[in-house]
Amino acid sequence: MTQAAIAAIVGMLVSFLVEVIPKFKDWWSTFVWKRLTLFGLFLVVPTVWWALACFTTIQVPSPGLSCDVNGVVWALVTGLIGFMSSQGAFTVVTRELANARARNGT
Repeated sequence: MTQAAIAAIVGMLVSFLVEVIPKFKDWWSTFVWKRLTLFGLFLVVPTVWWALACFTTIQVPSPGLSCDVNGVVWALVTGLIGFMSSQGAFTVVTRELANARARNGT
């Protein structure tokens, strides 16, 4: 499975889980900066993963990861793929869940 596919799957799962986890969904429903927070997390997490794989002695799985500009660009692209898939999953599936319908008034 490629990094892009994993990012897409994680993005979809995050979109679903923030609407399903009981106490978290209540907090998330009232949180104003949802998209900006998700966007930041989806960019920061793969970039930190890249930095851990390239600049520390911590052994993280990183098949085919290059420790140069191409590697960090691919980390950012992977984050964008994850973010887009989370927003796509919300648009297609998650917004039809009861919590999202109640919040959006539909």
